[in-house]
Amino acid sequence: MGYSMSWWRYSTETNQDHSKTYSALLAAGPTPQVETLPVKNIRTSISQALCANWEQTSQDCWQNDLGAFELSISERCVVFDGYGDYGKALGKIADIMSEFQCPTFDPQSGERHGST
Repeated sequence: MGYSMSWWRYSTETNQDHSKTYSALLAAGPTPQVETLPVKNIRTSISQALCANWEQTSQDCWQNDLGAFELSISERCVVFDGYGDYGKALGKIADIMSEFQCPTFDPQSGERHGST
């Protein structure tokens, strides 16, 4: 069974409909309220944090004996899709994205954890 999480950063601190923003990001629709992310810095931070316990099989795919996940990283958002036991990796990714001021959005519940 797979699980998904997403991160992005709003340009303003106004109340936003996170589920609508998430849908627009996935559909590559207009999201003027979303800031551009530093993709290279995010990729580097994630690679450094995961290199000890995960094998990077492609630019966006990681695996080990317990699980696998894919990170879709764009200038507007980061999307995590995981299978198996990836809990510690997901926690590290969430911590890294928090450093980039990107709260975690859980599309399964429609909740965004952290500041708006």
